[in-house]
Amino acid sequence: APSGMVLIVAGVVTGLGFGLLPQIVLVGPGIGLLLIAGQGLSLRFWRRMGLFLFGATLGISVFLYLPLRAASHPYVNWGDPTTPDRFWAVVTAAQYHQYLGLLGPADWLSRLYDSANQLQQGLSWSGLALAALGGYVLWGKHRFALAYLLILIGLTTLFRIVYPAIGNVVYLLPTVACLTVLIGVGVAWLLANINAQVGPAGLAVVGFSILLTLGIRVNLLIPQFDLSREHEAVRFGQATLAELPPQAVVLSEQDETTFSLWYQQALGRRPDVVVVDTRL
Repeated sequence: APSGMVLIVAGVVTGLGFGLLPQIVLVGPGIGLLLIAGQGLSLRFWRRMGLFLFGATLGISVFLYLPLRAASHPYVNWGDPTTPDRFWAVVTAAQYHQYLGLLGPADWLSRLYDSANQLQQGLSWSGLALAALGGYVLWGKHRFALAYLLILIGLTTLFRIVYPAIGNVVYLLPTVACLTVLIGVGVAWLLANINAQVGPAGLAVVGFSILLTLGIRVNLLIPQFDLSREHEAVRFGQATLAELPPQAVVLSEQDETTFSLWYQQALGRRPDVVVVDTRL
């Protein structure tokens, strides 16, 4: 069982994480299950839950910075959280709630298929097979840990299915992380058994094969994620600001325009221009 300090630190990290992305609450059911594991709803469980919630309260207190900073009227003031209503709207991401009701069952099925396809392309069939092996190993040794991983996989995948925001494929990252843990468990079990059954020679062959496969995957995937030469946002921001007349006001309705122009202005370019995001 985790110590009290570990629970507090875990709570702080979770609270800070909520300050970055509210979807971190999806780890809640799995964490509750892990805390209940082996002792039920005993006094010790509530004591441990209290330590975790204490840490989470410390972490989530990062939100108190929002009204303090907004009161000084900064250049970028998302949602102006200087009143209780606006503060709550920013904290709960109220602006984005509208997306949750846009899709129907047919869309959900299509996005479920797309999510499965994204995971297969990212991890490969061999990776998914090793994840399944890791799940089998945890089923026999650490079922509560397996349940935590499966719950988080299910909830994050479900969220991606029903939430149609642009670029929402990134919400599958916790699922990828959980599957990666299962892959690691599967690989460790496989290597241990090969070493026991075949010996060091077999272990070396299989281990090298796994490393070679991983190297090939990295070589194939890195070019897709290397954005070191991607300058489209910079060019757009520079070109747009250069064409504007003095004292211009730009009305924006999308993140790409707002943030690229704000970034250029943060570098000191065209301070005479005002960029207004009409959604805010």
